[in-house]
Amino acid sequence: MMPVNIEAYEETLEKQEKAGIQFYW
Repeated sequence: MMPVNIEAYEETLEKQEKAGIQFYW
């Protein structure tokens, strides 16, 4: 897994949860 900005990652998780999509970086 590549290191990512925690805040940006959490925001992405929220967007994925709303969209019902799961992405694994």
